[in-house]
Amino acid sequence: FNAKIAKASAEIYRVLRHQNQLIEFRDIFIGATAVVHSLPIATLNEGDFQRIPNLAVLDLSMLQA
Repeated sequence: FNAKIAKASAEIYRVLRHQNQLIEFRDIFIGATAVVHSLPIATLNEGDFQRIPNLAVLDLSMLQA
């Protein structure tokens, strides 16, 4: 966690709050980290993470048995 991720987290929070689509602050930090490092995120919690702009969310539904 560094200043760049903190700034990205604040921007994501601002956007989601403006859209009345806030998610858990820990998920914002995780998403911001992935965005800053240009990485996709693998999660079963797709609904929340898909709200984060510029975040690639991998579809894990095919892996569930």
